[in-house]
Amino acid sequence: MSKSIPKELQEVYDRVWRYFFHEVPISEMNLEQVFADEFMGYGTTREEIINNLNELYQLLQAQAKQGENFEIETKRSNIHQHLSEDGRTGVFAEEIFLSIKDGDDIHKIEFRSSLVFELINNAWKLVHLHSSIPSDTENDYFHVNEWKAEKEKLEKLVAEQTSDLQQKNRELEMEAATERVRAVAMGMQKPEDIMKVLDIIKREVERFELENIGTWFWIFNDDHTLTQWDISEVDPNGIIGGINITIDLDKAKSFRKHDQKMYGKEYYTMLWKGAELQNVVDDVKEVDPVSGQKFQEAVDSGFLDPYWQACAPFSRGVLGLDYSFEPPKAAHPILTKMASAFDMAYQRFEDLQEAEKQTLMIREERDRLEIALEKLKATQDQLVQQEKLASLGQLTAGIAHEIKNPLNFVNNFSEVSLEMVEEAREEVKEKLTADSRQLTAILDDIEANLRKIHEHGSRADSIVKSMLQHSRGGDGKMEPTPLNPLVKEYVNLAFHGMRAGKDPITVDIQLALDDSIGEVPLIGEDFSRVIVNLCNNAFDAMREKMTGDGGPKTGKTYSPKLTIRTKSENGQILIEVQDNGPGIPDEIKDKILQPFFTTKKGTQGTGLGLSITNEIVKAHGGKIEITSVPGEGSTFTIQLPKQGL
Repeated sequence: MSKSIPKELQEVYDRVWRYFFHEVPISEMNLEQVFADEFMGYGTTREEIINNLNELYQLLQAQAKQGENFEIETKRSNIHQHLSEDGRTGVFAEEIFLSIKDGDDIHKIEFRSSLVFELINNAWKLVHLHSSIPSDTENDYFHVNEWKAEKEKLEKLVAEQTSDLQQKNRELEMEAATERVRAVAMGMQKPEDIMKVLDIIKREVERFELENIGTWFWIFNDDHTLTQWDISEVDPNGIIGGINITIDLDKAKSFRKHDQKMYGKEYYTMLWKGAELQNVVDDVKEVDPVSGQKFQEAVDSGFLDPYWQACAPFSRGVLGLDYSFEPPKAAHPILTKMASAFDMAYQRFEDLQEAEKQTLMIREERDRLEIALEKLKATQDQLVQQEKLASLGQLTAGIAHEIKNPLNFVNNFSEVSLEMVEEAREEVKEKLTADSRQLTAILDDIEANLRKIHEHGSRADSIVKSMLQHSRGGDGKMEPTPLNPLVKEYVNLAFHGMRAGKDPITVDIQLALDDSIGEVPLIGEDFSRVIVNLCNNAFDAMREKMTGDGGPKTGKTYSPKLTIRTKSENGQILIEVQDNGPGIPDEIKDKILQPFFTTKKGTQGTGLGLSITNEIVKAHGGKIEITSVPGEGSTFTIQLPKQGL
């Protein structure tokens, strides 16, 4: 029978456990009192090997630091205790249960410890400690079954992790496939590029080996029809094989079965068999007899009976896979991702179609506008020509008036010359021997008459030449031109043209021409039109004031007056055409130089006269300024650079 444990030994034993369970602070521990100098021990981990008190102290410090944030509960159960015959050695064996709480987590540990004490110098001290964690290896003395169980556990863990990795890898592959489809979709430049998207979707579906026998798209059109694209044989060049048909949903009732499942779902399956399958075949036959017959043969042979469809809706339709058996679960994720990618591609397809349509409309509108512009230009050219002809008509009337007087001189003096020549003949006959002085005088008169004839004939010739130059226009070349003579000549021509035309008026014309102005660089033929147009405009305004609504409201007599001035001022040549007509209202002053703007009634004006005048002045590097006082008259001032352009 074992001796009873001395009280002193029991106290040291309990003190050892209080140290190990850190019931005593490190600073208050006196290890030398309870541990032998040659203490040696094994803990429950591989690293816990203690050979002296210093290592023991370090272990206790590490445990205390780790356990600062834990709540530790302990329970001890004595298994065995023994005291040697000589009473100097004591052995204890215990089971210890630890409950370690870390926040909401609780970790439980069970281990066994053997302790050996010796009585050294009349004091009990611990000389050896060994702790171990028991394993569930009943009748497994060499831990073989434990090893096998651990191996199976590891193999199961590896299998689970491998499955997880395979699933993640498949998800990554699906995401990569989706991105490849999106990249092609984003690269679409024209509607036809949708075929490239269909091709890559076909290839990506094949990559995942879903065992389907067909791949197709349904597109729901705005006119309540359905277009089916079978992309099982599509290629990037836009060739689609298989069944490609447009179905009237009002007539093809079998396709409406999808309505019950497709809305609000990302994926669903359809099963067709028996009479329902035959209805589908008949609907296809109705639209496309050739494709429908192929479908019928596949059903009759049993290849597509039953007929399954895996479907993933998108905003404008459905992406589907055909099966002769229930679709595998693997079809779900890849099909929904491809449908989502194609949704973006189809929206871009519609945007490109709309853009192409808009581009065509813009091109057609541009062509229409170009044609209209050409017609407008042609019409404008015609109106300009009409304006030229109108100006030429007025000039022609003035020229006729101018030519009339010279021709009178020609006729009158010709008759007188004939009479004088006759008289000379008579004198010669009667007085051949007389003084020849009278004959000489007669001949002098004849010479003078002939000079008059030449002078006025030349004048008539000059007028005709001016008329022709005005109607033909010049060569556009600026040449030094005497300004005052040109102004005087064409003011006179404009006046006589007005007088010879319809509704002539009497105008007091005042010329105030600066004699210091010599030659000015001008295109004479063009600039003559400026003078004529401004004078005609003044004549029309004064006629309106005299006879029309713009006439004087008082009893005062109105006398039209046109003043033409030329002067040199501040490095510029100024030409002023001033009338005492009705003036120009402020609201139209900025418009009268615009093409086709006119205040004349009916067909009396084209609205081009002042516009042409303005363009000619600008071509000479000048500009026109307009000042006007309603009721008192207007002044058009032409400003030309003194040295020309």
